[in-house]
Order: sequence, then C-alpha cells, then structure tokens
Amino acid sequence: MILITGVFDAEVQPFFESIMKLEVGNLLERRYVRGVVGHNEVVVTSGFVGKVEAAMVTQAFIDKFHPGMVIHVGACGGVSDKLKVGDLVLATEVVEYDVYPTHRMKRFKSSVALSERIINQAPDVYIGILATGDKLVSDLKLRKWVAENTDAVALDMDSAAVAKVATANGVEFGVLKIVVDLCDEKAEEDFNEYFPRYAMIPAVHIMELLKHHVIIRS
Repeated sequence: MILITGVFDAEVQPFFESIMKLEVGNLLERRYVRGVVGHNEVVVTSGFVGKVEAAMVTQAFIDKFHPGMVIHVGACGGVSDKLKVGDLVLATEVVEYDVYPTHRMKRFKSSVALSERIINQAPDVYIGILATGDKLVSDLKLRKWVAENTDAVALDMDSAAVAKVATANGVEFGVLKIVVDLCDEKAEEDFNEYFPRYAMIPAVHIMELLKHHVIIRS
C-alpha cells in the first residue's frame, strides 16, 4: 500500500475524485479514501499545517495502514533563483531548516527508485533539496539564509516531518511539489493567486505514474 498525503484537500483532490474507492473514513478527524490506482493500493489523506500536525497524521496513518511507501504532494515556495512559479520540484532529500544549532539539521533521503520513475513521468521536474520549517517565508533575508545553510532549492512547512516519521518507521518516501510563490515580499499574494491553479498538478503526475507502474510489490 502507498500512503498519499497533502496539506490541503486541493493537493490530493485528483485522488479523491478518480480512484476506485474501497473505503472512505476519518482518522484523527482527517478524511481518507482507500482505493486502487492501476495495480497499486493507496490510501489518501490531507489536512495538516506545520511539522507537528504533519508528523502526527503521518504516524497515525502508518500505524493503521502499514504502507510500504509515503508520497507527499502539493505546493512549495521557490528558494533557488532558477525556479519560477509553476515549476515542479522533486526532493532528493529533505531537511528541517529551523532546527538549532544548524549542525543538528538532519537530512532524509527520498526513495531513489521512486524518484527515477517520477523523472521519467515528468522529465521537466527540477531536482534538489527541499527544506521545511514552521514559517510561511516572505522574507528575502530568510530565503537567502535557508539556501546558504541547507542548499535547498525550495521550502515548505511539512515535507521533512512526513519524511522523518516515514524514515523512523522504516518506510520509503518521496516528495513532489510545485512552486506557487518565491518566498519574497509577494509570497502571500502569489500563493493566493497560484495555489488554486497549480496545487493539484503533482498529484496528477503521481496518479499517472501509478496507473502505469506497480510501485510497491508485495
């Protein structure tokens, strides 16, 4: 089984709408749908903001469903000057940037096999490190600090927590995100404009991947 997670419903809506449903329920007051995409069994959920909620939800779903992989999808902010709004970002690894002292920042490596599949599915995806912290970044000084101290190309508020819990449970993970702001003074304005337009795109790519490939073999 594969656990698909997103922060907001819109980020996983393609799964909610299109999978062959086997079960619909609630866990920790979060809606989930269990079903089939291609020859893959999946359980899909959303509804968490920040690292604490992301970790809590991920652990609860791992405990209940025992997935062999977690795939986290949704929106992020661009840190690299090479990125623009609408670019897909595939995390090679994730790191918590707001852990101090900085030498204690722990990195979590994504599934190489899943990453290779995603690259074949979405060849224009931008590949790099994704940083996570409990802050909506709209500050060029902080953006620069994150880039210099983590080598991240993008950031969000959740991926490292999902990855940390998955890794602690011996579960592989992958993160596919899309840039909806550039972590500058226009971040909130850009998020409000571009999130509705782009948020579901990573989930669409993962759905297409799962339709044509078996990701977890029993």
